[in-house]
Amino acid sequence: MNHRVHELVQLLDLHRKVSFDWLAGDASLAASRRRLSTWVTEQMKERVRRSDAVRVLDDWSALSRAVRVRAITPQECEHRHAALIGEFLQS
Repeated sequence: MNHRVHELVQLLDLHRKVSFDWLAGDASLAASRRRLSTWVTEQMKERVRRSDAVRVLDDWSALSRAVRVRAITPQECEHRHAALIGEFLQS
């Protein structure tokens, strides 16, 4: 795995942890979650290969939106982040 993808995986993992806790009720993490979401989006646009960009950005956007509006459980958040991270680890 190249360095750029490794850093993106680390950002996704951090977003996963913060989002899980925020969805579980830790309201103090709201601002951190928003900043991380914005940062992950920016980094994906820069780091994802063009051939994968549309699909991965769509998956990320759907996940980010679901977290933002609390449309998923913490467990579903965990699962969807893990699936997205898995895609990067396999690339």
